[in-house]
Amino acid sequence: MLNIFIGAWSWSEHKICSYHSTIIYNFFKKNWYNLVKSPDLADFIILNWYPFEENEEKKDLLTIWFYLKKNLNAKIILIWSMSWMMKYMDWFDRVILIWAKSLNKFDDLFEHNFSINTIDVDNVKFFIPLYFDSLNLDLYWYSWMNIESKYVFSKYDLEITWDIIKSWNYIINENIEYDYEKYNYLDDISWEYPIEICTWCWGYCTYCDIRNVAGFVNSVPLEKVIAKINRWISLWYKKIHFIDEDSASYWLDIWIDFADLLNEVAKINWDFKLRIFYFEPWRLEKLYEKIDKNVWNKVDHFCVPLQTNSQRILKLMNRRYDINNVIEIVKKIKEKNKNITITTQFIYWFPTETFDEFKSYFSVMNIFDEIWFWYYSDRKWTKSVDFIWKIDKKEMMRRLVYLWKIKVKFLDRIFDKNETLSQWIKIFNNRDF
Repeated sequence: MLNIFIGAWSWSEHKICSYHSTIIYNFFKKNWYNLVKSPDLADFIILNWYPFEENEEKKDLLTIWFYLKKNLNAKIILIWSMSWMMKYMDWFDRVILIWAKSLNKFDDLFEHNFSINTIDVDNVKFFIPLYFDSLNLDLYWYSWMNIESKYVFSKYDLEITWDIIKSWNYIINENIEYDYEKYNYLDDISWEYPIEICTWCWGYCTYCDIRNVAGFVNSVPLEKVIAKINRWISLWYKKIHFIDEDSASYWLDIWIDFADLLNEVAKINWDFKLRIFYFEPWRLEKLYEKIDKNVWNKVDHFCVPLQTNSQRILKLMNRRYDINNVIEIVKKIKEKNKNITITTQFIYWFPTETFDEFKSYFSVMNIFDEIWFWYYSDRKWTKSVDFIWKIDKKEMMRRLVYLWKIKVKFLDRIFDKNETLSQWIKIFNNRDF
């Protein structure tokens, strides 16, 4: 019987990668494959990350290279976002790409009694894919940033080959032993039942390549979603978690919108809480009056990703809500449910962003419970690649320092993408501007 190792990038709120990886985990478990806790023992290494920005994609490449070099007999399967954001990996022997709309490949590749399309998720598992000690990424980024290139992951990207990866001169410790205690499959102990109500999102943001490569939204019929909720709360699950790229995209293909779904949720008399990962601001603005206000007493968390606090930049991002209106709606929801947690996200370094616009992001700190900061980077297949007036490195450094000072002062409210601001400051300090 084949040995299978699964690794997925995720964090506590963003469970999409872990959810999808759990589907794969359950497929192999149900079909009696041997799920191993170390890639050193694996015939197939299945990886799932979200290379949403340049540095993450570079780290993903280094990690894949590490596995290919250290586990010479294993094949590597890249699933979901990795498979369609890193299509160039198809050049490599021993690498297989499987994305959401081609899951049947698992049925083709592996003998099974239960098809991948019959697999469900009742409890998300977290997967840890990295040999953190051997990769030694922190030290590597601090030193030379050897693989930095302005165009490597823009629309002008290079054809990634073995020779290019080797030219990065990245040294790994191939003899390190896998730490079974530190790296393991971990059950999500939050007792949240995950439901993916739709896939992908409806927007064409100029900085994002998800919509361009993922295709059209695919929504689960309303009656099936409600049936799943009723089933799991009857089994004493106290939390339901809508897991998707954007819950508010639930409507495009079935013409029953997210407000209709929430209003059905409001009618359920059971005592439970609903967590919504993303509620896109334009849809919140459009749907708020249609939504039964009692549903907010059932919702205990959701994220409204504003992305900017500037209407000018919002237009450049091809997003079309009124920021002040959305903030007022957030205030009204908090008045309805004082225990609800509402977060937001900002993208800094967006082309043409002024320092004053950057500073304005912190003006909403008393409105949102948490603010996540993600830095802008050029992505393949996006319009913003061609925007002029990109932020130069000296100005990047200035804003990093400013963000770091704010983070230190409000440690429990401000988060950068990986909580590694100090690392980034060291990286930029070591570069020749």
